Amino acid sequence: MTEIIFAIKIILSLVLGALVGLERELSIKMSNKKNFAGLRTFMLITVLGTFTAYISDTFSPAFLPVMLIGIVLLTIAGYLVTSYFNKDFGMTTEISVLLSFLMGVLVYFGPENIAIAFTISMAVFLSLRDKLHSFVGNIQHEELLDTLKFAIIAFVILPFLPRVSYDKFDVLNPYNIWLMVVFVSGIGFFGYVLTRIFGTKKGVGVTGLLGGLVSSTAVTTTMSNLSKKEKNTNPFVFATILASSVMFIRVFIEVYFVNREFSGFLFIPLSMMALTGIIGSLIIWHKKSNINAEVELKSPFTLMPALKFGLFYVLILFLSKISVLYLGNLGLFTTSIISGFADVDAITLSVSSSVGKSINYQTGIFAILLALLSNTVVKFFIAYSFGSKDFSKKIGILFLLLIVVGFVTTVFINR
Repeated sequence: MTEIIFAIKIILSLVLGALVGLERELSIKMSNKKNFAGLRTFMLITVLGTFTAYISDTFSPAFLPVMLIGIVLLTIAGYLVTSYFNKDFGMTTEISVLLSFLMGVLVYFGPENIAIAFTISMAVFLSLRDKLHSFVGNIQHEELLDTLKFAIIAFVILPFLPRVSYDKFDVLNPYNIWLMVVFVSGIGFFGYVLTRIFGTKKGVGVTGLLGGLVSSTAVTTTMSNLSKKEKNTNPFVFATILASSVMFIRVFIEVYFVNREFSGFLFIPLSMMALTGIIGSLIIWHKKSNINAEVELKSPFTLMPALKFGLFYVLILFLSKISVLYLGNLGLFTTSIISGFADVDAITLSVSSSVGKSINYQTGIFAILLALLSNTVVKFFIAYSFGSKDFSKKIGILFLLLIVVGFVTTVFINR
């Protein structure tokens, strides 16, 4: 290793140590507690790791484990001292010291990009202390149990399911069915966690964006009810349209996950519908007043709805394949429209898994589009039934624009 390369590694270690140390230094000042490691200490720790790796690699391989033991003992001593003065038994800084030393070692041996990525991630994680504590403090026991249930179905049950089909239609494949349940539940879980971290009371923008990941129908229902309580309905229109726009993005992600080649054909219509909705919501955004809105979203994962979705997915998969076999495209389109009344995820996943096999690309595009359009119509009727006249009028105009854009772009790419 040349002197220049080694010097660059030392500088990189200093930068990475400074990144973590700066976060720890600011955290110490905010908490008004004493700590044994700050900005300079972390910089020295990472550089020490790099020098230790160099000496171990050049002179004595035993030097690295000896120094690691020394760092551990030093950290334990620092923990005992700070816990005595602060009456605080947290070990965040101490563990950060050990990781920073190892990152310094990794900078020397490489690959450096892993050390950089890990250190940045660690600094971000440390800076989210208040957010994480607030999130944990607001977690209900039921939510914890449901999260554990999701972990079981995703990481315990799924890997052991058989990956073979038990019927001639290639529908009853336990692994594929359960994978779709995990996938859809995971998207909702992700959106729910973000909502719990950032909250929906901070504004309708967060409500529409994060609520759309969980359920655009729930957002529409909530905004419809709230629209009757305020003269200015623009904030609620904004959240509803934004949530529906996020739904189109969500559908594209689902298609991409199941059938990557097919997703390329849907990219233009789905992105144009999402873009139209986002532009429309931004126009409304400039006219909105500062109104907070909260959507009552259900727990991130409950077992019975997941099982119901699995059964509904199998039913839609059967209906789509049987309708194509005996009724042709008309049967599939009818199934898509009916399915879209209740849920777009099931028909999206079932059609995507069949495109290129029993369903051609053009038929699949129109089937998913019809499901999205029927779901959009259902949300309009929710807005019309539960919202104010001004709210339902604006929603109707924007939803109609989304439908027209969807049809025009679909026809254009299939002409």
